[in-house]
Amino acid sequence: MLYPVNAIESINIRLGNLSGPGWRLEGIGLQIHWTEEQNRLFSLSIDRIHYPQGPQVLRSVRIDCGQGVISDQQIRCDLGSAQVESPLLDDKGIPLRFNWQRDSGSLELHLEKLALAEGYAAVEASWNGNRWQAKVSASRLSLALLKQQAGLLGITTPEMELSGRIELDLFANGSLQGVDSVNWQVKFRETGFSEPSERYLAEGLSGHWKGRLRMEAGIVKGTQGLSLGAGAMLTPQFYLAPEDKPVSLEMPFRFTPSTDKLELERLVYRHPDVLEFSADGVFGLAEGPVVSKLHLQTRPIDLEKLYQAYLTPVLTAPFFEQLTLRGQLVAALTMDPEPGVHLELSQVGLMQGNGAQAQNIEFHGLRGDLFWGQAARSADSVLSWQGGRLFRGVEIGAAQALLELTDRGVRLRQPLRLPVMDGFLQAESFELEAGDSGPRLAFRGFLTPISMEKVSRAAGWPVLAGELSGVIPGIAYQEEMLQIDGIMRISAFDGRILIRDLRLDDLFGPLPILAADIEFKGLDLETLTRTFSFGKITGKLEGRVDGLRLENWFPVAFDARFATPEDDRSRHRISQKAVDNISNLGGVGMSGALSRSFLRFFEEFGYDRIGISCRLENGICEMGGVGPAANGYYLVRGGGIPRIDIVGFNRSTDWNVLIGKLKQIAAGGSPIVE
Repeated sequence: MLYPVNAIESINIRLGNLSGPGWRLEGIGLQIHWTEEQNRLFSLSIDRIHYPQGPQVLRSVRIDCGQGVISDQQIRCDLGSAQVESPLLDDKGIPLRFNWQRDSGSLELHLEKLALAEGYAAVEASWNGNRWQAKVSASRLSLALLKQQAGLLGITTPEMELSGRIELDLFANGSLQGVDSVNWQVKFRETGFSEPSERYLAEGLSGHWKGRLRMEAGIVKGTQGLSLGAGAMLTPQFYLAPEDKPVSLEMPFRFTPSTDKLELERLVYRHPDVLEFSADGVFGLAEGPVVSKLHLQTRPIDLEKLYQAYLTPVLTAPFFEQLTLRGQLVAALTMDPEPGVHLELSQVGLMQGNGAQAQNIEFHGLRGDLFWGQAARSADSVLSWQGGRLFRGVEIGAAQALLELTDRGVRLRQPLRLPVMDGFLQAESFELEAGDSGPRLAFRGFLTPISMEKVSRAAGWPVLAGELSGVIPGIAYQEEMLQIDGIMRISAFDGRILIRDLRLDDLFGPLPILAADIEFKGLDLETLTRTFSFGKITGKLEGRVDGLRLENWFPVAFDARFATPEDDRSRHRISQKAVDNISNLGGVGMSGALSRSFLRFFEEFGYDRIGISCRLENGICEMGGVGPAANGYYLVRGGGIPRIDIVGFNRSTDWNVLIGKLKQIAAGGSPIVE
């Protein structure tokens, strides 16, 4: 025991160096002072703390005790401070208290108001025999500075910028053999992150992360939970903004260090009214996270809410910008070890377009059981729908498709018969595949007869008679461009229509563009004009439309020529009404002239050839006919008895004016002569 000796005011002791496994203290000194009140004041100094396994960041450590006790049985400091030279600390002065008991070997340590990362931390630690425990509380810690300081400690962190502040409460205990248990809670306010490519961003995140773990027979057991109440996060896969519906994640787990195996007992994710699912699984962590087994099951999901909350800001392609989803989805995911997915769709509605009157795609009453991967081996995927619409006005009926889902896309297992208007589209093959540059589509099939009246009404054209049918040799869609492979053959107006080099660019975007060359063979004019309100014309018609270009489904350029075939031997007759309408289209200006002459006594006239041409460019139609005439061109070259010639004089006509005249004729009115 040390006894005070009044003649001695202070003692300086140089203890030299102390070391142990993995650490070394250099230049240890102890200075003891006695006061008149017999209080012992002391200072402990360490020139350098060296531990090769970690960063060498602590130097010139000095502990000053202004009030305490020092004896051979106890060293206690009730009012002290520590001075530490470290780049981790904002202030090298740290208020402290400690008490060491020699007999029990116990130690209690209190560090108060530790200035760290622009915030403060407090540490309470105790050691008693073979047991220890520690409590850490911190407030207003800067994430940006913590990231910098982690680098000083040799801790590797992701390459991204952090912002905001956190609060921390942590309690841990254990023994010489290691940690027995840890409880923690981290609160974060207005935090954010961004990585250099800006593919992962977050701002204004507020919430908390808490958990606990304990060691049992070499196994770490615990649970952790995350709650996010505010802010927004954007990744290439999804967008998340809780707003007034906090997102929570609970995850009980078991970790076996000897095998680097992590087991999730029951992970539960909740985003009220939007998305909820549970999962369990096993992961290997030895060489990065590897899924050994996983089972995930969602509760019924409202597709509209899910799409708006998670996917709308991520799917930026024009197709998705005008996509609306409704209905319900239930999903199940299995990896054991191969992946498998099962999706159940119920009363799903899908619409793509910019308004109720301009839908590119619409399906309603979608139902399905879809299986992918391992799950597809035991069950076929089935998708059915009650009806829908394509390209604004093409009505489709109820159908059911048997599908095969692969890791790259989907294909038909058997031909599909799809009702289209009053006919059918027979899909012999269909395959949709995800590529590096976007989706790729391949299709082959044929179309059974469909009323041209329905087709023309759906397309917004003048009402036409006859039927439409044809063979579709192949359709390919890639990089937002749809292209016909080969020649598409269509039967209409008792003749044939051949479409070559058809291309549709930006099909589902704001400005779809169609380009094609079209050839018409053997069209029956009587069928063509029967319900056109144009007037009766008999005979055959052939023609070409080269360089056709539609923008947003409106013609902007083409070179079109239509005329009676040279070898046509059918009966050529034209009615008074047809003569009148053709005259006005060509700018002849003879509307009503027949009714004022002796020709009014004839119902119809004979003709040799009939034809018209139009080269559309910059909104102007450069017109022509079947041959030159005095001061114009022949629209109708007469033949037989009675005969009549119709000569056009307008070489240039405004396209919109010409379309207006055709619409008037189709409505049964008389065109305005200009």
